[in-house]
Amino acid sequence: MHLNQFEPLKQLMFDAGEEILKIYHQDFEVMMKEDLSPLTQADLKANRMIHSFCNEHFPDIDFLSEEASFKHDHSKPLAFICDPLDGTKEFVAKNGEFTVNLALLENGRPILGLIYAPVSKTLFYAQKDQGAYMQISGQPTRQIKTTTKSNDLKAVISRSHLGEKEQAFLDKNKASIIHTTKVGSSLKGCVIASGFADVYVRYGPTSEWDIAAMDIIVHEAGGVLNDINHQPLIYRKANPLNPHFYVLNTKENIWLI
Repeated sequence: MHLNQFEPLKQLMFDAGEEILKIYHQDFEVMMKEDLSPLTQADLKANRMIHSFCNEHFPDIDFLSEEASFKHDHSKPLAFICDPLDGTKEFVAKNGEFTVNLALLENGRPILGLIYAPVSKTLFYAQKDQGAYMQISGQPTRQIKTTTKSNDLKAVISRSHLGEKEQAFLDKNKASIIHTTKVGSSLKGCVIASGFADVYVRYGPTSEWDIAAMDIIVHEAGGVLNDINHQPLIYRKANPLNPHFYVLNTKENIWLI
Protein backbone atom coordinates (compact mmCIF):
# COMPACT_ATOMS: atom_id res chain seq x y z
CA MET A 1 0.00 0.00 0.00
CA HIS A 2 1.54 3.29 -1.11
CA LEU A 3 1.44 6.05 1.45
CA ASN A 4 0.74 8.71 -1.19
CA GLN A 5 -2.91 7.68 -1.12
CA PHE A 6 -3.10 9.20 2.36
CA GLU A 7 -2.37 12.71 1.06
CA PRO A 8 -6.01 13.81 1.71
CA LEU A 9 -5.37 13.35 5.43
CA LYS A 10 -3.48 16.66 5.43
CA GLN A 11 -6.62 18.51 4.38
CA LEU A 12 -8.56 16.56 6.99
CA MET A 13 -6.21 17.90 9.66
CA PHE A 14 -6.77 21.47 8.44
CA ASP A 15 -10.54 21.01 8.36
CA ALA A 16 -10.67 19.49 11.84
CA GLY A 17 -8.50 22.32 13.11
CA GLU A 18 -10.87 24.92 11.70
CA GLU A 19 -13.83 23.30 13.44
CA ILE A 20 -11.89 23.24 16.70
CA LEU A 21 -11.05 26.95 16.35
CA LYS A 22 -14.72 27.86 15.89
CA ILE A 23 -15.37 26.51 19.39
CA TYR A 24 -12.07 27.80 20.79
CA HIS A 25 -12.98 31.40 19.96
CA GLN A 26 -16.26 31.34 21.87
CA ASP A 27 -17.46 30.34 25.29
CA PHE A 28 -17.71 26.57 25.67
CA GLU A 29 -18.65 24.02 28.29
CA VAL A 30 -15.95 21.90 29.94
CA MET A 31 -17.01 18.40 30.97
CA MET A 32 -15.00 15.90 33.00
CA LYS A 33 -14.33 12.32 32.00
CA GLU A 34 -14.10 9.40 34.42
CA ASP A 35 -10.36 9.93 34.79
CA LEU A 36 -11.05 13.60 35.65
CA SER A 37 -9.47 14.84 32.43
CA PRO A 38 -11.37 17.62 30.64
CA LEU A 39 -13.56 17.12 27.59
CA THR A 40 -15.15 19.73 25.33
CA GLN A 41 -17.41 19.80 22.30
CA ALA A 42 -14.29 20.51 20.24
CA ASP A 43 -12.85 17.07 21.19
CA LEU A 44 -16.11 15.38 20.21
CA LYS A 45 -16.72 17.31 17.00
CA ALA A 46 -13.19 16.77 15.70
CA ASN A 47 -13.42 13.09 16.57
CA ARG A 48 -16.66 12.68 14.62
CA MET A 49 -15.19 14.44 11.60
CA ILE A 50 -11.98 12.40 11.52
CA HIS A 51 -13.70 9.10 12.29
CA SER A 52 -16.31 9.66 9.57
CA PHE A 53 -13.67 10.59 6.98
CA CYS A 54 -11.45 7.61 7.73
CA ASN A 55 -14.34 5.16 7.73
CA GLU A 56 -15.60 6.48 4.41
CA HIS A 57 -12.29 6.69 2.58
CA PHE A 58 -10.34 3.90 4.28
CA PRO A 59 -12.93 1.29 5.35
CA ASP A 60 -10.34 -1.51 5.46
CA ILE A 61 -8.31 0.30 8.13
CA ASP A 62 -9.21 0.00 11.81
CA PHE A 63 -9.88 3.25 13.67
CA LEU A 64 -8.91 3.83 17.31
CA SER A 65 -9.46 7.08 19.15
CA GLU A 66 -9.28 8.59 22.61
CA GLU A 67 -12.87 9.75 22.23
CA ALA A 68 -14.36 6.51 20.90
CA SER A 69 -14.82 2.96 22.08
CA PHE A 70 -11.28 1.58 22.17
CA LYS A 71 -11.97 -1.78 20.53
CA HIS A 72 -9.44 -3.37 18.21
CA ASP A 73 -10.42 -5.07 14.97
CA HIS A 74 -7.34 -7.18 14.32
CA SER A 75 -8.85 -8.59 11.14
CA LYS A 76 -7.63 -5.30 9.68
CA PRO A 77 -3.80 -5.22 9.52
CA LEU A 78 -3.59 -1.42 9.54
CA ALA A 79 -5.05 0.96 12.13
CA PHE A 80 -5.47 4.68 12.49
CA ILE A 81 -5.00 5.99 16.01
CA CYS A 82 -6.32 9.45 16.73
CA ASP A 83 -6.31 12.10 19.41
CA PRO A 84 -8.75 14.64 17.95
CA LEU A 85 -7.70 17.30 20.47
CA ASP A 86 -4.42 16.63 22.22
CA GLY A 87 -3.88 19.11 25.02
CA THR A 88 -7.46 19.78 26.06
CA LYS A 89 -6.13 21.50 29.19
CA GLU A 90 -4.23 23.91 26.94
CA PHE A 91 -7.38 24.39 24.85
CA VAL A 92 -9.36 25.27 27.98
CA ALA A 93 -6.58 27.60 29.16
CA LYS A 94 -6.63 29.21 25.68
CA ASN A 95 -2.85 29.26 25.34
CA GLY A 96 -2.91 27.81 21.81
CA GLU A 97 -0.72 24.78 22.55
CA PHE A 98 -3.07 22.00 21.46
CA THR A 99 -2.99 19.75 18.42
CA VAL A 100 -4.88 17.27 16.27
CA ASN A 101 -2.99 13.95 16.14
CA LEU A 102 -3.40 11.09 13.68
CA ALA A 103 -1.09 8.14 13.05
CA LEU A 104 -1.28 5.03 10.89
CA LEU A 105 -0.03 1.84 12.53
CA GLU A 106 1.33 -1.34 10.98
CA ASN A 107 2.72 -4.25 13.01
CA GLY A 108 2.55 -2.18 16.16
CA ARG A 109 4.56 0.76 14.85
CA PRO A 110 3.56 4.06 13.18
CA ILE A 111 4.26 4.33 9.45
CA LEU A 112 2.57 7.71 9.01
CA GLY A 113 1.99 10.57 11.44
CA LEU A 114 0.34 13.97 11.28
CA ILE A 115 0.19 16.61 14.02
CA TYR A 116 -1.62 19.87 13.34
CA ALA A 117 -1.51 22.96 15.56
CA PRO A 118 -4.63 24.96 14.60
CA VAL A 119 -3.71 28.27 16.26
CA SER A 120 -0.33 28.59 14.50
CA LYS A 121 -1.68 26.77 11.41
CA THR A 122 1.35 24.49 11.45
CA LEU A 123 1.31 20.89 10.24
CA PHE A 124 4.04 18.43 11.13
CA TYR A 125 4.01 15.13 9.27
CA ALA A 126 6.18 12.14 8.43
CA GLN A 127 6.06 8.91 6.46
CA LYS A 128 8.22 5.88 7.10
CA ASP A 129 11.59 6.26 5.35
CA GLN A 130 10.45 9.52 3.73
CA GLY A 131 11.61 12.12 6.23
CA ALA A 132 9.70 14.60 8.41
CA TYR A 133 8.22 17.90 7.29
CA MET A 134 6.71 21.11 8.62
CA GLN A 135 4.10 23.06 6.67
CA ILE A 136 3.05 26.51 7.93
CA SER A 137 0.07 28.12 6.22
CA GLY A 138 1.23 30.48 3.49
CA GLN A 139 4.82 29.22 3.53
CA PRO A 140 6.64 26.51 1.55
CA THR A 141 6.80 23.05 3.11
CA ARG A 142 10.23 22.28 4.49
CA GLN A 143 11.96 19.16 5.73
CA ILE A 144 12.84 19.23 9.42
CA LYS A 145 15.80 17.73 11.26
CA THR A 146 16.77 17.40 14.89
CA THR A 147 19.96 18.99 16.18
CA THR A 148 23.05 16.90 16.82
CA LYS A 149 24.12 18.79 19.94
CA SER A 150 25.50 16.88 22.92
CA ASN A 151 25.82 19.84 25.30
CA ASP A 152 24.11 23.18 25.90
CA LEU A 153 20.88 21.26 25.47
CA LYS A 154 17.34 22.57 25.71
CA ALA A 155 14.70 20.41 27.41
CA VAL A 156 10.96 20.72 26.94
CA ILE A 157 8.73 20.06 29.93
CA SER A 158 4.99 19.73 30.31
CA ARG A 159 2.90 22.70 31.35
CA SER A 160 0.82 20.54 33.66
CA HIS A 161 2.58 17.20 34.26
CA LEU A 162 6.11 17.88 35.56
CA GLY A 163 6.70 15.31 38.31
CA GLU A 164 9.44 14.47 40.77
CA LYS A 165 11.15 12.01 38.41
CA GLU A 166 11.24 14.51 35.56
CA GLN A 167 12.68 17.12 37.91
CA ALA A 168 15.28 14.61 39.17
CA PHE A 169 16.28 13.91 35.56
CA LEU A 170 16.78 17.63 34.92
CA ASP A 171 18.76 18.03 38.13
CA LYS A 172 21.00 15.07 37.29
CA ASN A 173 21.80 16.53 33.87
CA LYS A 174 21.98 20.22 34.76
CA ALA A 175 25.53 20.44 33.44
CA SER A 176 24.34 19.47 29.96
CA ILE A 177 20.78 20.82 29.94
CA ILE A 178 21.11 24.55 30.27
CA HIS A 179 17.58 25.62 29.47
CA THR A 180 14.04 24.32 29.89
CA THR A 181 10.87 25.53 28.24
CA LYS A 182 7.25 24.61 28.86
CA VAL A 183 5.31 23.27 25.89
CA GLY A 184 1.85 21.73 25.77
CA SER A 185 0.56 18.59 24.04
CA SER A 186 2.49 16.64 21.38
CA LEU A 187 4.15 19.89 20.32
CA LYS A 188 6.94 18.83 22.71
CA GLY A 189 8.06 16.19 20.23
CA CYS A 190 7.55 18.50 17.28
CA VAL A 191 9.86 21.21 18.63
CA ILE A 192 12.57 18.56 19.08
CA ALA A 193 11.96 17.17 15.59
CA SER A 194 12.27 20.65 14.11
CA GLY A 195 15.49 21.47 15.99
CA PHE A 196 14.18 24.00 18.53
CA ALA A 197 14.79 21.72 21.53
CA ASP A 198 16.72 18.55 22.28
CA VAL A 199 15.26 16.41 25.06
CA TYR A 200 11.98 15.45 26.70
CA VAL A 201 11.44 12.78 29.35
CA ARG A 202 8.01 11.62 30.49
CA TYR A 203 7.43 9.44 33.54
CA GLY A 204 3.74 10.23 34.00
CA PRO A 205 0.83 8.39 32.37
CA THR A 206 0.21 8.82 28.64
CA SER A 207 -1.72 6.83 26.07
CA GLU A 208 -0.94 5.59 22.59
CA TRP A 209 -2.96 8.29 20.84
CA ASP A 210 -0.90 10.95 22.61
CA ILE A 211 2.43 10.03 21.04
CA ALA A 212 2.09 7.65 18.06
CA ALA A 213 2.21 10.47 15.50
CA MET A 214 4.97 12.19 17.46
CA ASP A 215 6.96 8.94 17.43
CA ILE A 216 7.37 8.70 13.67
CA ILE A 217 7.86 12.44 13.22
CA VAL A 218 10.74 12.40 15.73
CA HIS A 219 12.34 9.30 14.20
CA GLU A 220 12.06 10.55 10.62
CA ALA A 221 13.63 13.85 11.69
CA GLY A 222 16.67 11.97 13.04
CA GLY A 223 15.73 11.76 16.70
CA VAL A 224 14.89 8.98 19.11
CA LEU A 225 11.68 8.14 20.97
CA ASN A 226 12.07 5.04 23.14
CA ASP A 227 10.78 3.65 26.37
CA ILE A 228 12.93 4.17 29.43
CA ASN A 229 14.62 0.78 28.75
CA HIS A 230 15.76 2.05 25.33
CA GLN A 231 13.25 0.00 23.33
CA PRO A 232 10.87 1.30 20.64
CA LEU A 233 7.29 1.69 21.82
CA ILE A 234 4.72 -0.80 20.58
CA TYR A 235 1.24 0.46 19.73
CA ARG A 236 -2.18 -1.13 19.24
CA LYS A 237 -1.87 -2.99 22.53
CA ALA A 238 -4.88 -4.26 24.48
CA ASN A 239 -4.09 -1.61 27.10
CA PRO A 240 -3.40 1.74 25.42
CA LEU A 241 -1.25 3.12 28.26
CA ASN A 242 2.36 3.85 27.33
CA PRO A 243 5.42 2.99 29.39
CA HIS A 244 7.64 5.84 30.56
CA PHE A 245 9.53 7.22 27.57
CA TYR A 246 12.00 9.80 26.37
CA VAL A 247 12.60 11.86 23.24
CA LEU A 248 16.14 12.84 22.24
CA ASN A 249 17.58 14.82 19.36
CA THR A 250 20.10 12.04 18.64
CA LYS A 251 20.81 8.51 19.82
CA GLU A 252 24.28 9.73 20.82
CA ASN A 253 22.65 11.37 23.85
CA ILE A 254 21.15 8.21 25.33
CA TRP A 255 23.75 8.51 28.10
CA LEU A 256 21.55 11.24 29.57
CA ILE A 257 18.82 8.76 30.49
